[in-house]
Amino acid sequence: MKIILIEDEVQARESLKKMLNLVNPETEVLFESGHITNSIEFLKTNTVDLVFLDLHLEDGTGFDLLNSFPNRSFKVIITTAYDDKAVEAYRSNAADYLLKPINPYDLEDAIKRVKKQLKLEELTKKVEEPLTLKTTNSFIRILPSDIIRLEADGAYTCFITQKEDLLISKNLQYYQNMLGMCFLRVHQSHLVRQDQIQSVKGKELHLSNGDVVPVSIRKKQFVIESLQ
Repeated sequence: MKIILIEDEVQARESLKKMLNLVNPETEVLFESGHITNSIEFLKTNTVDLVFLDLHLEDGTGFDLLNSFPNRSFKVIITTAYDDKAVEAYRSNAADYLLKPINPYDLEDAIKRVKKQLKLEELTKKVEEPLTLKTTNSFIRILPSDIIRLEADGAYTCFITQKEDLLISKNLQYYQNMLGMCFLRVHQSHLVRQDQIQSVKGKELHLSNGDVVPVSIRKKQFVIESLQ
């Protein structure tokens, strides 16, 4: 995993590097800085997996950097001594928010989550071949990334996508085999794209589009582990 550290306290940077070496020795620190400007320039010309980003820097804030990359490919973990910016950080799609002094166990959990997100995105890229779906009166081509979830309807399958719902004339198992690891069979009648799950509450999954679907008792622990 290729990492950069944006932190204006040298001692804090050194401490973070030591912890990274302990909890995830295969990380490679490509760049470190206490300034926003040269960090932005580095990110424009280099490919990285993860950025550790302090919010209060010598020439600006961490949000200045986040706003410079609205469609960024890299993940960001905020590291700060202040706990009042967590909501803003998550709205900026930060992967995690660690308070200083950083707990090594929290750091390890954050790294695991980022690795899982990166792996899921890589799997998603591999299944981005369009699907040709047959409805009752037409053929439609969609990308797997447009699918939020699938729901069994007898011998048919209902596709709930970003744009519309489609009733397709094949069963749910057929599409589970086709779509692969990015989709979780959370219930006998429900197949959900993993990155669309927002939370697990009791016997329900809450999805990014506001849908709530049941999760079977047998599948619940598997789903929770997949999200960690």
